[in-house]
Amino acid sequence: MTLNKEEERFVQRWSKHEKRGKYFYIIAFGLIWGTAVAVGSKIISSYGEQDFWTSFQSSGFLLKLLIYNIIGMGIYTYHWYLFKVQKV
Repeated sequence: MTLNKEEERFVQRWSKHEKRGKYFYIIAFGLIWGTAVAVGSKIISSYGEQDFWTSFQSSGFLLKLLIYNIIGMGIYTYHWYLFKVQKV
């Protein structure tokens, strides 16, 4: 069975992630995803408001950030185990 270029790139990237370890993968990518979603949702929800920049300092935003980061780490935990099973 031969792999196409996209599959070869995936295998190369995945081997790099495996070398760094499960917890690095889950925490790093989970936090990146969670932070991006929290900031993106805050930008969309507060578009046009006068106190746009100060709204990022609110406790509501910090709670969203925490929740989205936990969800992101859950998603990437699922990815880790999904990719490990597919590799075998």
